[in-house]
Amino acid sequence: MRLSGGNYGMPTLSIDKALAFHREVGYRAIEITVLSGYTTALERFDAAERQRVRDLLRRYDLVCSGIANFQSLDDADSAIAEPIIQRHRDAIDLAVDLAAGDATPVVPFTSGGSPGDWLAIKERLVDR
Repeated sequence: MRLSGGNYGMPTLSIDKALAFHREVGYRAIEITVLSGYTTALERFDAAERQRVRDLLRRYDLVCSGIANFQSLDDADSAIAEPIIQRHRDAIDLAVDLAAGDATPVVPFTSGGSPGDWLAIKERLVDR
């Protein structure tokens, strides 16, 4: 088991500094937030950056515990939902690219709505 932190509260801190900080305070893993506006936004992770971050993770003896995308996949309008679903798939691809050894990063999503909406949206979420 590894103690993991994340960079959700560090939107302007570079991944280099975030990884160094996590290692310095004793974490063994990091969940990387890829929201737009972050220095670690999903759009910044081209092939070269993925390799660079994998190398940094190894350098600091950290693993990626998750990719925080925080997207709701429940919009009934498929025209609105499809780009969100594609972004979630892209976040999953990043998680696979940053996985190491027995550490499988998670990519959480939200169902949105309120508890009373669950019965109406659960099948749509399963399908997506």
